[in-house]
Amino acid sequence: MGTGFQIDTVAVQRIVEKLDECDERMEQARKRLKNVGPKSLGTNGLDNACDTFQSEWEDGIKRIEDASKDIRERLQATIDAYKAGERKTAEGFGAK
Repeated sequence: MGTGFQIDTVAVQRIVEKLDECDERMEQARKRLKNVGPKSLGTNGLDNACDTFQSEWEDGIKRIEDASKDIRERLQATIDAYKAGERKTAEGFGAK
């Protein structure tokens, strides 16, 4: 017989907070990359390399940002649903 489903809501909440940080850092990285490119570093080769890097990685960084936001929202919904289920179960046993 199974022991039931249980999650450590405190640990999952810490993951949610880390994902918030990830989302913010990726957004900052995208903004910083936009400021790097031709006319800011010096040689044409270096400027072109930075511009290429920025254009190729902007989409990837945005995808990481969006994925972390999506995972964060889903984990928070899981925590909320789990806590609501615990409350209902406790109420079923007479807790107030």
